[in-house]
Amino acid sequence: MGPIGDYPSSLRSLDLSHNQIHSWFSSSESTGQGCCGDVFACPHHTRFRRLENLKTLLLGGNSLTGLEVSFEEHPPPTEGRKCLLWFPNLSMLDLSENKLSELSPRIALLSQLSVLNLSGNKDLGELPPQLGLLSRIWNLNFQGCNLTEPLKSLVERKGSKTVDVVGYLKSKQDFLIKSHEVVVSSPANSA
Repeated sequence: MGPIGDYPSSLRSLDLSHNQIHSWFSSSESTGQGCCGDVFACPHHTRFRRLENLKTLLLGGNSLTGLEVSFEEHPPPTEGRKCLLWFPNLSMLDLSENKLSELSPRIALLSQLSVLNLSGNKDLGELPPQLGLLSRIWNLNFQGCNLTEPLKSLVERKGSKTVDVVGYLKSKQDFLIKSHEVVVSSPANSA
């Protein structure tokens, strides 16, 4: 597959499906953390780039067990680390027929994502609630995934739509946020 810097930055569509890929770009390899740690200033990393124009990424039919969509800026800025997306404008992502058992919550950082195909990932049982934050998503495919309840029933229900799944995940995300706020602000934690 090669380092991300090997791909032209003007690339709009990338089809790496059915290539027996086992691992995704490593953030430590691609960001050059082993050298100086600052890919934006270091002269050794002139080939580093994000694929900012990439809209479609097809990775179906491989053997991926995970996917990194972002990396943290190194060295961290004084106000804290900044998360940078490999593909900030990605709108279509096909991860079908891989070996995913979980999906990173950082997938929600792909705010332009409108199509996500996860079909055929037999070990995928749950989806991160953060997927509910993707307001542009209109097509989610989970066919052939072994989703757990209650998501399984929701997806298999006749007439179920993407908006129903996204709504469920968003309500789960909202609940987690409210639960965290209650724990943080409870009297037992304020002493």
